[in-house]
Amino acid sequence: MSRSNLPLIEGDWIAERNRGLSGPALRKAFEEIGFAVLLDPPLEAASIEALYAAVRAFFSLPEEVKLRYRLEGMGGQRGYTPFGVEHAKNREQPDLKEFWQFGPDQNPEVVEVPDFGIRGREVFQALESIGTELMKALAMAFGGDPERFAQSVQGGESILRPIHYPGLQHPEPEALRSAEHEDINAITLLMGASAGGLQLLGRDGNWFDAEIPAGALVINVGDMLERLSGGKLKSTTHRVINTPDAYAGVSRYSIPFFLHFRSDVLLVPPSDWSLDAPGFHAPLEPPITAGSFLDQRLREIGLK
Repeated sequence: MSRSNLPLIEGDWIAERNRGLSGPALRKAFEEIGFAVLLDPPLEAASIEALYAAVRAFFSLPEEVKLRYRLEGMGGQRGYTPFGVEHAKNREQPDLKEFWQFGPDQNPEVVEVPDFGIRGREVFQALESIGTELMKALAMAFGGDPERFAQSVQGGESILRPIHYPGLQHPEPEALRSAEHEDINAITLLMGASAGGLQLLGRDGNWFDAEIPAGALVINVGDMLERLSGGKLKSTTHRVINTPDAYAGVSRYSIPFFLHFRSDVLLVPPSDWSLDAPGFHAPLEPPITAGSFLDQRLREIGLK
C-alpha cells in the first residue's frame, strides 16, 4: 500500500485528466499545501536508474575535471556549479551541495561520462512531457483552455538538475544541505532521492518530513505559478536537512525537474481562469515577465 503524508494523485493520471478527474485533485493539493505525490508516473524505471548511475559517475570525478564544465556567464543554468556557490534567498550561508543543470539545448557533453548527457536528455524530455500534461490538468480545473496554458511552458527555460550533497565533513553550524526556500519556477517534479532529508513547512509553522512512496514523483508549486495564480496556489517553503547518516559520510543524490514558463509570459492570472473562489486575491506586486523574474531570483541566490 502506498504511504505518504502528502496528497496523492493516483492511477492512470493522463486518462483521468482527460475525464476531468485528476485536475480537481491537483488543484486542491496545490491550494492547500502546494505539494502532491504523483503515483505510477509514465517514467521508465530503467531510465531513472541509468541516469542515477551516470550522475554518481560524474560527481565522483576529480574536482579539477568537473570545473572544466563550469560555464561562465550562464548563471549556473547549464553545466556544473561547484560546492558552496548557491545559497537560499535572503541567506548568506551557502548550501552544502554541488549540481549540474541540463536545459533544453546548449548542454556541454561530458567526455568522461558519455552516458551522462544521453540519460539526462532522455529523462528531461519525459519529465517535460509529464509536466506539460499536469499544466493542462490544472488549467482544466480552473475552467481554462488546457492547450493554451500548455503553450505557456513550451520553449521555456526548463531545467533538470542532478544534485550531489556530499557526506558532511564538519560543516558550519548553520549550514544545511539545502536551506529553507521556495522554488522559482512554475512546477517542480522530483524523482525519489537516494536518501531522506526533505522537509516541508506546515501551515502551523512546524517542519515535517515528506514521506514519498517508491517510484512516485513529488510535484510542487513554484513562485512563478503562485504569482500567476494571484496567490491561489501555494509555493510552500521546504528544505533538505542534514540527516544523521550524512555525518557518517553518506552522500545524497536528488534530481528535480523545474518546469519554466516561456520568458515572455506575464505572471498574472489567465483571463479564462475562474479564480473567484474563497482565498483568491489579486497579486500585490506589479506585473513581471517570467524571464525578468528568473533573472531577479538568480541574482538573489548567488548564481548571477
